Amino acid sequence: SDCKDNRNLRTSIRGLLMGIGDLQRLSAQTISGRIGPARLLQLGNSLKVFEELINVIDESFIGAINALSDLGSVPDLSKISTLILTSLSEDAPVLSKSGGYIASGINDKLDDYREIVSDTRGFLASLQQSERDKSGIPTLKVGFNKVFGYYLEVTNKHLDKVPEQYEQKQTLVNACRYHTPELKEAENRIVEAESQISLLESEIFSDLIKSVSASIPELTQVANFVASIDLVTAFAELSEIHNYCQPICDDSLVLDIQSG
Repeated sequence: SDCKDNRNLRTSIRGLLMGIGDLQRLSAQTISGRIGPARLLQLGNSLKVFEELINVIDESFIGAINALSDLGSVPDLSKISTLILTSLSEDAPVLSKSGGYIASGINDKLDDYREIVSDTRGFLASLQQSERDKSGIPTLKVGFNKVFGYYLEVTNKHLDKVPEQYEQKQTLVNACRYHTPELKEAENRIVEAESQISLLESEIFSDLIKSVSASIPELTQVANFVASIDLVTAFAELSEIHNYCQPICDDSLVLDIQSG
C-alpha cells in the first residue's frame, strides 16, 4: 500500500532497478569462470546501483521486502563492488583476450610495462621522421603487420636512397620493407612488455573472480531481494493503473464488496 501511494518513491526505485543487471546470471557466470571483463564490470556497477537503491527506500519497506524474500538482513557488498570497479577499466572489453581491461594504479609492474609500450611506440613515431631526415626519403614510413612486425617501408621511387644498414624483409609491387637493428630492438621491447601485460592482467583478473566468487551466497541474497522489490513495485504500478484496492481480511464469513 505504501509503495502504491508513494508514487515518487516508486518511480525512484523503478528507475534504479533499470540500472541493475541480471544478478543471478552474472553470479553464475562468475562462479563458473565464464564471465568476461565487461560482464564483471556490469556486476560491479549493478551492486553500486543496489547501494543507491537501499539508501532510497525506507526501513519499513526494507522490512516488508525482507519478509517477502525470506532475507534476514540486506548483505553489504560495497567492498566487492568497490573492488570490481577499481580493478577494471571503465571501457573493459567483452573478452579478456582483447587486453587493456585492468585499470591503471592496481599493479606497479603492470603500469611499468604499459609505460614501456607507450614510450617505445612514441619512439617509433619519432623514428619515422628521424629516418626520413637521415635518408632523405620523404615518403618513408614506419608500419606494422602481424607477420613481419614493425618495418620501414620505402616506395620504389626512392629505393636508390635506401641506407646500407637497412635489411630487406618484404618486397611489394610498389615498395620494399626493411628492418634495422634499432627497429628490431624497439619491437622486442614492445613484444616482451605486451607479453608481461597479458600475463599480469590474466592473473589479476583471476584473483578478482576468486574474490567475487567468495561472496556468491550474499550475491544470491541480493538478487532475491532485488527480484522482490521489482515484483512489489510492479504490482503497485499495476494497482494504480487499474485502480485496484486492497481488501480487508478478517475472521468473519462476510463478503462485502462496495462499488465493485
